[in-house]
Amino acid sequence: MRAIFDESLLTYEESEEQDHLDRRDDDEEYDALVTKFYKVLKFITAKGTAKSKVRKFATNKDGALAYSYLKRKYDLDRGKRVYGTSVLNEVLQLELHYNSP
Repeated sequence: MRAIFDESLLTYEESEEQDHLDRRDDDEEYDALVTKFYKVLKFITAKGTAKSKVRKFATNKDGALAYSYLKRKYDLDRGKRVYGTSVLNEVLQLELHYNSP
């Protein structure tokens, strides 16, 4: 089964954090999507230096906040849109299985 991710998870801005948190509380489907996104980020960073940065968000399993943090941390030279697109392409190539960690 392939996880389907909304581009809004990748374009999330810090100023929208409270709206994001409120939506997670109110929308179970969105909450599940954010949790799946966290699992994908955790998987693709498992062997890299970003692992500890993603794990900061383990308590709430918030993929949108983890991705936003990674984007701010590592997007030094390239435009945010270019970086987001390359990561989105990588994420879309992954499959999330029922037994994924």
